[in-house]
Amino acid sequence: MNFHIVISLLGPICLLALGLILKFSNNPGLGSSKKYWPYIVIIGLILLALKIWKLFL
Repeated sequence: MNFHIVISLLGPICLLALGLILKFSNNPGLGSSKKYWPYIVIIGLILLALKIWKLFL
């Protein structure tokens, strides 16, 4: 894979990781941001799917 392809996939993967960290974290300091984890994961999945789809066009 080219370097720019790997870099372009890092954004959606980081969004997925952030959403899952918010889901499974027991840190009370996160406060109300924990309720947004499904939206972050869904946006990450959509962006990742679009990036992968764009790779095969």
